[in-house]
Amino acid sequence: MEEGVMNGDIPVDSSEGMLAKSASTFGSDLEEIEEKFNDYTSLIYDGPFSKHTETVRGDMLKSEEVTKESAAETAKKFTGCDTVQLTGESGGTVPTYNFTAKTNGKNREKYVKVTKNGGYVSMMLDSRQVNDVTVENTDAAKAAADFLKKNGYVKMKQTGYIIEGNCIILSYAYMQNDFVIYPDLVKVKIALDNCEVVGFEADGFLTNHTESRTLPKLSLTKDQAAEKLNSKFKLSSVNKALIPLDTGKEVFCYEITGEYKDKTFLVYINTETGAEEDIQMLVKTEYGELTV
Repeated sequence: MEEGVMNGDIPVDSSEGMLAKSASTFGSDLEEIEEKFNDYTSLIYDGPFSKHTETVRGDMLKSEEVTKESAAETAKKFTGCDTVQLTGESGGTVPTYNFTAKTNGKNREKYVKVTKNGGYVSMMLDSRQVNDVTVENTDAAKAAADFLKKNGYVKMKQTGYIIEGNCIILSYAYMQNDFVIYPDLVKVKIALDNCEVVGFEADGFLTNHTESRTLPKLSLTKDQAAEKLNSKFKLSSVNKALIPLDTGKEVFCYEITGEYKDKTFLVYINTETGAEEDIQMLVKTEYGELTV
């Protein structure tokens, strides 16, 4: 159930795109996206491109297989627990050893998955009951960032969040120079009663991350990319990003954020070809940031 909540994606097919369009066509495209969003108001979704790939692209899971004993030590270190017990194994794209971890003197368990290849923690979930909210979201975000650094996840940028009960789940993507690498995604769940980490999931990062990505030579400047959009679009920021497409391909883009009719949209323009690759609508609610 936890993995289901922490995944989700509604692809938007925009084959014609926004480039060089009339105001009426431009508006109808964005309104169509809004209608699709309204059809999925019950869906919890925590940032752009959070769907994990179904194949291993990166280098991390191509490492040698670790022993059960080594995986158990990794689970102990990650959770800070005294003992762990192997409860089973999982197959699929990310084969794992599965453990329950306990600390002496505490009636509490943590569930941990450690990848067979490489011995990385792919998921952790704490069973404890979280009490009433007493901390701010900003404090929780700092705790999540500190936790990631402690566990070797550096150069990470927060890309979204959702509120779930008395917890906040924050999404982070890897930064390579000034590009946000959206496929390299991790999520950290923080209890809002004491800022403790009670959940972690890293399948996106583990299946995609590589140190050998070559950044593109930009054929367009930020200003040139922005000029390709209709004048009715009120631009607020331009950033660089690597995004996954429905075809399975990854492309480098300018991520252009702006407004149209009081709605916020993210438009992705290919840094090399100038083609529009994707459009998403961003909605901020009291429970988080949702996109479609």
